[in-house]
Amino acid sequence: MEQDKIIRFTLIERLIHWGHALPFVGLLLTGIAMHWTSFAYMVFGSMEAAKIIHKILALWWLLIPGLL
Repeated sequence: MEQDKIIRFTLIERLIHWGHALPFVGLLLTGIAMHWTSFAYMVFGSMEAAKIIHKILALWWLLIPGLL
């Protein structure tokens, strides 16, 4: 006997959640990279790359979920 699935969150709610969660993790990593420069060079190749990625992720974190 197969049980019916109970969907707790709608598709839009899940998209908004992941639209915030994914860039948050990226912002965390790039923030750590800007604090510890050796991490920036090891993961992103340079401090400038970490800063650019951080700015792009910040825009994503602020704008994209609002558009959904």
